Amino acid sequence: MLRACRQRQAIRRFQQSRAMAAWWSAITSFANTQQENERLKEELAERDTYIEQLEGEVVALTNEVDRLQKLQKESDVNMPRNMSFSLTTEQFRDRSKTVTRRLGWLQLKAGDIINGCVKCMGFKPGEKIERLGKIRIICVRRERLDAMIRDPLYGDSEARKEGFPLLTGREFVERFCTHMKCKPSTVVTRIEFEYVGA
Repeated sequence: MLRACRQRQAIRRFQQSRAMAAWWSAITSFANTQQENERLKEELAERDTYIEQLEGEVVALTNEVDRLQKLQKESDVNMPRNMSFSLTTEQFRDRSKTVTRRLGWLQLKAGDIINGCVKCMGFKPGEKIERLGKIRIICVRRERLDAMIRDPLYGDSEARKEGFPLLTGREFVERFCTHMKCKPSTVVTRIEFEYVGA
């Protein structure tokens, strides 16, 4: 009987220890869950702080881009681009030239102010850009060079405006093609301008 009593006591202690172990496991699991939740909260807080910092940097960068774009626009207004008149320098100086044809200058528009220069590139050491004066763009359009050939009257008139009164339209186109290495069928930018100031 004593043995049976001891066995029952041992069983109760075993059951109590198992219950205690289960209880402790539950407590530990809960504590671990709480710790994990706290860790996740800290990570979320850090992420939110990082996102706020990024948003602040984006705003600052956006403001800087806006500032630079504004400065660029002001620069475009206050500092006209340069256009070379290396082959027609004298015509520019005596103001007999009011039209020029270019292969580029696609973004030019009426009202733009341009610096006419002897040349804009190919400087030797010590050479500086020589500005001839400012011009204001009156009209910009795209047309084929050989429009001056197909309509002789138009061609002769345009040759005079280009500063070559002794050339026909055909002769001007031939000279242009030789220098610019293009064909009469090439589409060019015809730019009409007026001189600014004395």
